[in-house]
Amino acid sequence: MIRNKKKLLLLAALVVLVLAALPAGLQLIHVPTESPEQGKAFSEFNHRMAGVFLLGVGILALAAFARPNLAFLNKVWPFLFILPGLYLAAMSDPEVWPMGTQSWIEAFQRNTEARQHKTFAILLLTLGAFELARARGKLGRLLATWSFPALAVFGAVLLFFHPHQVDIVPSAAAQEMPAAPHDMAAMSHGAAGEHGGHVMDETMMKVMNQHFWFSMVGFGIALFKFLHDGRSWQKPFVPFLWPALMCVLGVLLIFYAE
Repeated sequence: MIRNKKKLLLLAALVVLVLAALPAGLQLIHVPTESPEQGKAFSEFNHRMAGVFLLGVGILALAAFARPNLAFLNKVWPFLFILPGLYLAAMSDPEVWPMGTQSWIEAFQRNTEARQHKTFAILLLTLGAFELARARGKLGRLLATWSFPALAVFGAVLLFFHPHQVDIVPSAAAQEMPAAPHDMAAMSHGAAGEHGGHVMDETMMKVMNQHFWFSMVGFGIALFKFLHDGRSWQKPFVPFLWPALMCVLGVLLIFYAE
C-alpha cells in the first residue's frame, strides 16, 4: 500500500514536471523577437519560466525535508534544474544555433549576452546532475559538500557582470509623431550611442536592480546549502533555509519585468 502511494506521488510529481515544461515547449513553436516589444516579452518569459522551475525546486525540497515519507522527491526536484538548463541551452538566444545561424563557438567569442546565457544553462545542468547523483548516493563527500555552494556562488557572481541589454521601446505617441529626416538621424544616433542601440535608462537600471537581488538571494542559497551539506550548523531548521530562499528567488524571477 505504501509502495503504491509512493508510485502515485511520483507520478503526480512527473505530471507537475510536464506541466511546468509545457510553456517552454509551446515557446519552441515560435520565438518572435523581431521588434523591441517582442524581445522584451521573450526576455521576461525566459526569466519567469526559470522562476517557475526554481520555485518548484524550493517547494519539493521543503516537502522532502518536512515529511520523511516524501524523501523520494529528492530524486525529482533535480530535474527542475535540468529542464530549464536544456531550454536555455537551446532557446535563450534566437540568433544562436539551433534557433539561429550563429554557432556556439562564435557566440562564446563575440556575443557576451549569449555566452552568459549558455553558461547559466550549463550551470543549471551541472547542478541538476550533481543533486541527482547526491539523491542516488553516488556523490563523493567533497562534491557533496562543495558542488552546490560553489556553483551557486559562481552563478551569483556572474549576475553582477550580466550584460542584460534592453532595447528602446518607443511610446505610441512617439511612433505616431512624424519627424524630419535630420531629427530621425539624431534620434537614431542618440539611441545607439556607445551601446549599439541600447541605452542606460530607467528600464536598464530596473533590470540591473532586479539582477542584483537575484544575486544576493543566490549568495544566501549558497551559504545555507553549504551549512546543510557540510553539517556545519546542525539545527532542525537549517535544512529548510536554502529551499526557502530558492522559493524567494523563484518568486523574484516570476515577477521579473523590464
